[in-house]
Amino acid sequence: MPARRLAREMLERFLARIRKSDRVQRDEKAVNPLLDLSIYNIDFPAPPRAGRGRWSRKKNIPDILEDVTPEETKKETPEVVAVPDQSGVEPPKSEVIDTQDAAGPQKTEGERKIDRGDYESIVTNNYFEGWDELEIEGNAGIKDTIRANIIQAEERNELTYKGAAVDLGISVEEFKARLQEKVEEMVARAGFFRATEFRVLEQIMNVDGRWKSQFETATSNGLLNPQCRAKSEMRMFGFNEAENFGVLIEQYAFGGERLSDEVLAKDRERRPIYGYFSDEDHGAINHTGKIPPSTNLQKYGAVNVKIKRERALEKATVTFHDSLDHSFDPGRDWPPTPAVKPHFTSFRFIHPDGGHLLEKLKGPSVMNWGEDYTEVQYHGQLTMDDVESIHISTKNLLYPEEIEEIRRIFHEYKQRHPESTIQLIEF
Repeated sequence: MPARRLAREMLERFLARIRKSDRVQRDEKAVNPLLDLSIYNIDFPAPPRAGRGRWSRKKNIPDILEDVTPEETKKETPEVVAVPDQSGVEPPKSEVIDTQDAAGPQKTEGERKIDRGDYESIVTNNYFEGWDELEIEGNAGIKDTIRANIIQAEERNELTYKGAAVDLGISVEEFKARLQEKVEEMVARAGFFRATEFRVLEQIMNVDGRWKSQFETATSNGLLNPQCRAKSEMRMFGFNEAENFGVLIEQYAFGGERLSDEVLAKDRERRPIYGYFSDEDHGAINHTGKIPPSTNLQKYGAVNVKIKRERALEKATVTFHDSLDHSFDPGRDWPPTPAVKPHFTSFRFIHPDGGHLLEKLKGPSVMNWGEDYTEVQYHGQLTMDDVESIHISTKNLLYPEEIEEIRRIFHEYKQRHPESTIQLIEF
């Protein structure tokens, strides 16, 4: 029904323009955001149903559109709709919507920056521009899962973002824009690392050629719990979600249903491998951003293996916290997002400084936002081919005899792989 679609589209565009005008009026009225109680008038929609696809925030179109007939639409000549702003001046011609374009208007750059679209904010609407063309290595459905998690996380944490905006005396949209800019800047300047134990380095370099997860080794320096780990990875990335045999993923959370042995075993060699990101040359990550003191990741290993940046951007997702911290819902509250395209929901914004924390952030190596470390999740295996350099030092709590043994291991690797460009860096 082309006429029905045209009428529906006309009304949608008109309502969008009205909403924009209302937001401008509210922003100009609220000189002191602390006195504008309307910012606390939060309407939390119902959470999205299980499955994939876009979570639309559009209101239902009035039923009168269902009665529009082709004959009725032919009697009316579509007009150009221009909604005046607060001063009564019509918007520029580039902002005018031509309703004769039945296929929908093409967004200009100006329109793109002020349109929330189907999302919670303008920032997120702009973030998803070009999402379909984004490529990331990983399990089937990883992009769909990440996208759904971003949308839900922003909705669930809206009150936090509004409170932080009040702290700074700015709109919540402006706060999200500043946080997004900071997140992108911190990841863009970072290197990607994997903290590795000295005792497994030879196995990785000269035997397996890759890192393995607890699903293969049955060991872990963190949480050794395949059930919990698998449930979290299912929620964060959709890993093996298709193996659930119709059981909703929510039933696996926080104890709940146990995953079958088949789900745990399937593609276990392709489970995510966990690392971190830092903007210090040797992978420092602590309260100073330097070594010494040692990194906050000592329990995972004192050998800092640096991953080639181009490979990390192809296969990594990031968070600014421990993604498996079960004080929140993994993947649903502060989810991992692609390293090549990080989203502000990956930053767990809960801190006594509130919105003022944004002004104090120094970089990913200086942990001053209440977390112990940043985190990288490497997908599709992490191999020696992905490695750029290996960084070792007694300043990072390695013993001199361990340093000597690492030299031997590295020398053997180079003999086996003379073409390798990996460097051993002692500092």
